[in-house]
Amino acid sequence: MNWTEKLLLWYSENKRSFLWRTTKEPYHIWISEVILQQTRTSQGLPYYKNFLKAFPLLSDLATADENEVLKLWQGLAIILEQETFMQPLNTFTLNAQVFSLHLLMT
Repeated sequence: MNWTEKLLLWYSENKRSFLWRTTKEPYHIWISEVILQQTRTSQGLPYYKNFLKAFPLLSDLATADENEVLKLWQGLAIILEQETFMQPLNTFTLNAQVFSLHLLMT
């Protein structure tokens, strides 16, 4: 067994169950990544749930008031700079229910 197979076996036996691992939704995964960059999972989980409850779709977040968004992050010790989080959201092209995600992926 090579090291990759060993690592995958270890992961399958030891991985923890998280909500963001049960979704294929890029927006939900992105939010979890933002939260978990500077926060323990035990502390971040309630914020993740509350954030997605307030903004279930990327279009909801893209059209939200910046202060409302930042209020939901309070207590996380996450520094969200306008140019790295909120400003790119304003550049999304909303076309019915389809979103352009390429700006977040670059």
